[in-house]
Amino acid sequence: MVIDFRDPEKIDLSSNSIINKNHINNPEEKIKLKKKKRRQGFGFKIKLKPQKKEFPKEKPIEEPKTVFQPESSIQAEPKAVLRNKMKEKFSKEENILEKINRVLQEQQSIKNSSALIVEEEGNAEKETAQIQNKELSGTVSFAKDSDYEPVAKPEFEKFEFRGKGKEFFKIWIVNVALTLLTLGIYSAWAKVRTYRYIYGNTYLKGSNFEFNADPKRIFIGRSIIVAAYGLFLLFGKFLNMYAVAGGIVLLFALLFPWLMRQAISFKLKSASYRNIHFRYHGKVKSFYALALITIVSIAFIPLGMEALKLLGYKISAEIFSLVLVVSYLLIYPILMPIIYRRYKSLVINNSSFANASFEFNAKRRETIRLFLKIASLTFAVALVFGAVTAGIMGYLKPIIAHIPPEIKNNPNFGLAVSVISSIIYLTVTGMYKGISDAYLSNFARNHTTLEGVKFKGEIKPLKLGWISMTNMIMLVFTLGLAYPWTKFRYLRYKIENSYFACSNYDKFVSQGYEDTNPIGEEAMDFFDIDIGV
Repeated sequence: MVIDFRDPEKIDLSSNSIINKNHINNPEEKIKLKKKKRRQGFGFKIKLKPQKKEFPKEKPIEEPKTVFQPESSIQAEPKAVLRNKMKEKFSKEENILEKINRVLQEQQSIKNSSALIVEEEGNAEKETAQIQNKELSGTVSFAKDSDYEPVAKPEFEKFEFRGKGKEFFKIWIVNVALTLLTLGIYSAWAKVRTYRYIYGNTYLKGSNFEFNADPKRIFIGRSIIVAAYGLFLLFGKFLNMYAVAGGIVLLFALLFPWLMRQAISFKLKSASYRNIHFRYHGKVKSFYALALITIVSIAFIPLGMEALKLLGYKISAEIFSLVLVVSYLLIYPILMPIIYRRYKSLVINNSSFANASFEFNAKRRETIRLFLKIASLTFAVALVFGAVTAGIMGYLKPIIAHIPPEIKNNPNFGLAVSVISSIIYLTVTGMYKGISDAYLSNFARNHTTLEGVKFKGEIKPLKLGWISMTNMIMLVFTLGLAYPWTKFRYLRYKIENSYFACSNYDKFVSQGYEDTNPIGEEAMDFFDIDIGV
């Protein structure tokens, strides 16, 4: 019988199940135990075999070992074969080491990326908390971090005008003299010189604009328009051939939308900035649609009343005039803003600079509100000047009554009264022109973008009205010689209160130059029609 002891502490000899480890190791005790067994009559031997506790051991990582052959085998094989075998074994070992290093590098990169994500999340939480805290005060600030820098919004860049009235006076006086001496032929070259000086002295972010039109092509277009107007005068006033003259007028009316389109296209495509040209893509049919809407809007009230007369309704001249005035006062504050908005959308939305497109995003309600503001402010200014004029005339009336008849009948007295009346008229007209131009210019700039980049206008209406009014008075008293200074005074204020917010001007890529027809441009200038580009 064999008994294994796993935890020998004490031994009970009567049970023969547990034996003390000390008795087993002591030889004297062993002998006494044997004798005792014999006396008790036990006829078997006890074989003690204690077991040790064994714990699982981790298997060590076996490193690749290079097995070398004995000397006898080395000598038996050729050197080339042996060299190849050794290369294969070493290459296998290098591949294993490379795999181990790659795994370690991947693990390290994963740890680094996880740490970076945790850090960015912490920064984002900090920034969100700061933004929420700043919302109450109306300002937002970003947390400063070396690894993260928020993209700053582009600041508005101010347009700059560097033209001088003294320099332009020399250009202007030479243009006037040569135009008179050549009977108007030099007017095309005079126009190009004027525009080149104005464009060349208009700067944005250190770069100036340019006007690149060819004066010869302008001369051809202007000659055609002058010839058409000359034929109208010939047949209408001298030959009394009114049918032919009416046909010329009708032909011009039919061509007017096309002429307007050509004028806009020519002026835009003749201008450039940083050697990149502007472009226009509007279609002629859009201008005909706009012209039709405008004619119907203006003429449908008088045409309707004339139709009622033809049907037998009797309408007196007083009622006819009253209906027209009331209708225009009620309808035009709505119709004119709609026509203006459609025209601006047609011009701006079809214009581009290089590969970037302009966009006009004004709403109808905003346009109507703008025209109501212009009308109310203009009415207020006219009312003030009317009151002042009435006061002056009331003060001068007793004085005028005592003036002798010979003085009243003197032509110089009549001329003086005409000059005073003209000054009052120019004052009101100039103020209206400046106020309306300021509102319309700001409105167009504030609702125009170039590839998402905003423009901004900060022209003050009353100040521009004052500039316009005083310019007209200066022109009257200087007999027109102050024109260069008055023109530049007006232009400088408008240009230097216009802004453009762009951080990267290099994104505009040139698309080349496209020839256009200057006839429409010359028609607009010849008949003194401002197309508003």
